[in-house]
Amino acid sequence: MPQSLHPDISSVIEACIQDQMPFVAYQMPGENVTQILHGASLIHVENKTHGALARMSGFLIWPFHWRGVARPFLLQDPQVIRRPSDPAPTPLAEFTNDAKPVPPDDHAALEYMQGVSKLIDLIRWGTFRKAVLSRIYSKDKPAGFDPVSFFAALAGAYHHAFTYILHLPGQGIWIGASPELLAGIRGHVFTTMALAGTRKITGNGKESDWTEKECDEQRIVAEEIEDLLFGHGILNYERSVPEDFIAGNIAHLCTRYQFTFKRFTGSIFSLIMSLHPTAAVCGWPRPEALAAILQTERHDREYYTGFLGTLNMEEGTRLFVNIRCMKLTSRKISLFAGAGITASSEPESEWQETELKISTLMNVIRKMTTFGP
Repeated sequence: MPQSLHPDISSVIEACIQDQMPFVAYQMPGENVTQILHGASLIHVENKTHGALARMSGFLIWPFHWRGVARPFLLQDPQVIRRPSDPAPTPLAEFTNDAKPVPPDDHAALEYMQGVSKLIDLIRWGTFRKAVLSRIYSKDKPAGFDPVSFFAALAGAYHHAFTYILHLPGQGIWIGASPELLAGIRGHVFTTMALAGTRKITGNGKESDWTEKECDEQRIVAEEIEDLLFGHGILNYERSVPEDFIAGNIAHLCTRYQFTFKRFTGSIFSLIMSLHPTAAVCGWPRPEALAAILQTERHDREYYTGFLGTLNMEEGTRLFVNIRCMKLTSRKISLFAGAGITASSEPESEWQETELKISTLMNVIRKMTTFGP
């Protein structure tokens, strides 16, 4: 039985969508409580200093890059409603056992694989070590698609991810399920993670070992985080060994980092901003990888691979990288995915990785609606 939202939450979401008002509803990883923030002031924060942002509170939304239409916003002074979710989380198998693959699109596949080949050449020439190439899968909005029910189903299926539904005027509705923590602050403890490498969970107990390419991809993300911590004078941090991180029907490699600090100031927020965009969604070295991405990708990522979450709210600061997400407009549904490209990448394998990631949301959509090829 799919998870359902409390009527108080559903009715406010529906009213906000109907009235085109900004709001966000979300569930934190592993929790059975849905919160909705609405009636907030929508503050443009792109010109705020890090010190000013460290003193603000609300729900923060930040884009991948500022070359497009998306801009950073803070939902400030919201009305907050918290309600338990009912019933228990939905077993993911309910959505994946009879799932169909994303319909093939030869032109899209060819264009993506050509982009991968271009990045591989640049890597082998020594321009950078890794870059993340993304794509968008867009279709007409499926018949009978209900964003509120979809968010509820997603929250039940991906219980250990940060799941959300968000509306910003002029930016459409965004819905996602992210397993990747950019920065968590509770009290005086700061946490982050290096999450990269992707493989499908078969569920038959015969999972393949991580390849050297996948280990190298995740190692690059971890090394970047450690370099940034060192650059901020943070030497006494705790680091876990790389471990499997299960996100629905996908596994990633994850290294966790934690350290303590005296107080949340501009310097701590500067650390957060220096982490974005991480090597997990951009590449390394960042300037060269970002330049190659902007030259190769023909689309605007908008809020995909940006970050979002709570800032100085009751649950502290918990900001998540916006992966496994989609954008909904009046007529279209657009799903975003990317793959990390290294010297040992194979274009067809990277295309298949994006197909796998897109399927995490498509499986839920297909279970709920009629969605043709």
